[in-house]
Amino acid sequence: MGQGKTLLRKKAAKEIERAQIVVERLALDLHVVFHAWTHWEALNGDNPSSREALREISREFQYDTRALMNVFARDCVIALARMTDQGKDCYSLPMIGKIIRTPQVQSLLLAKAKAWDGRPYDIDQSWTRDNAILCRDKIGMIQSCVPADWKADNDHLKSKKLLTFRDKIRDIRDNAIAHSLDAPVLHAFTIDEFRECLALVHALVNAAHLVFTGKTLPANLVPAQQHMAESFWHFAHIGFAQEKTRLRFLRSAQSPRRLEHSA
Repeated sequence: MGQGKTLLRKKAAKEIERAQIVVERLALDLHVVFHAWTHWEALNGDNPSSREALREISREFQYDTRALMNVFARDCVIALARMTDQGKDCYSLPMIGKIIRTPQVQSLLLAKAKAWDGRPYDIDQSWTRDNAILCRDKIGMIQSCVPADWKADNDHLKSKKLLTFRDKIRDIRDNAIAHSLDAPVLHAFTIDEFRECLALVHALVNAAHLVFTGKTLPANLVPAQQHMAESFWHFAHIGFAQEKTRLRFLRSAQSPRRLEHSA
């Protein structure tokens, strides 16, 4: 009996190690998602520098800037598809959903939570609860949204939002991206729905990272990416303006010589 418990505990420890690798990969994919999406938002938003940079690209290079925005949307969708894919070797949320449902894994995670260094920053800023309760809450949050198997009967899930998002993301990947690179990438979503999808995935990855590593993702992940994207297009706008001024100066400087030569 004691030997059986020891074996189960060792197996649970290995599953946790596996999950730690998965959550780190998810964190990297999440970085890709927000890198692409914040550039899309910067170009689609109200920032005058971003909009003027797009106009300059369109005018100077006769380039359809919708294609540029589609590239960012495509990168975002492909990363999200990877994060929600299912398979034996997928580093994805369903893999976390499967591992976290093992009772021995949960028991070991709750025990480990008591040894977290300090009280971790929580995305909900729940500073008043102890670590084990916080860990249990995040386990419950993941179980309520993330299935162990997309194909199974998932009526037990409290929230079906991730299921809905995943179906739309898969449809975009399999149809608009795989078969028609010119199609509008986000055709299955409204922009607000897509933002909601990103917020949910962000929260789930953050919760999984906390549960399996004792640490949440950087609190400034999204604001930092937003700042970088807006700064990039701001300087792109400045660069285009300076280049136009330089070319205009060169043309005006060369004009008299052309007239003199023709005379």
